Amino acid sequence: MSRRESDQIPALSLVATPTKRAAMLDLAIEAERIGVSGIACPSLGGTMGLCTSLAHVTSSIRFWTSIQPMYYSHPVEAGNAAAHIHEVSHGRFGFGIGVSHTAVTKRLGVETGKPLTDIDTYVAAMRANERFSGALPPIYLATEARELLDNEDLTLLPDESTSNTYLETDPVERITVTADPLDQPDDGDISANTVFERLT
Repeated sequence: MSRRESDQIPALSLVATPTKRAAMLDLAIEAERIGVSGIACPSLGGTMGLCTSLAHVTSSIRFWTSIQPMYYSHPVEAGNAAAHIHEVSHGRFGFGIGVSHTAVTKRLGVETGKPLTDIDTYVAAMRANERFSGALPPIYLATEARELLDNEDLTLLPDESTSNTYLETDPVERITVTADPLDQPDDGDISANTVFERLT
């Protein structure tokens, strides 16, 4: 569907916490049945595991990580998992990644560089492994908006000035904006943590 219908139910944010995972999958099945437009999967509770399950228990609803912190796993493993979900979901999965927060990286004990450089390196490693993993899903980046404005390889998704809006970059690729519009400056510039699409 190339345009959002006026009566379409907004996307749902779903977290599968311990002891509630089966119930969340049942909720996803019901969300698909009643016409929810998509499922966003935050990094709490094991995002990639949840998305793998969603690929199996649903058949038409789109879903995506929002976001998967990239330091959680090696890019080869992340690419393998993302390609698997992409294939078994028949293209319904979007892979949103980001550097997460300083508190998370400190807890993980990882050394980080500049966010944009780290993300570029991470995506390049996934792309390099694609001949082994299989085709990757659309990859979306969550990072500081102003870091990306001069990067010709990245394009800002359209903004509809609402939190968690289900956006369309074309009839088949959709993702959410994670920035809270209340945090945006008065001049209309998009604030930090806005989701971007990599065009490669």
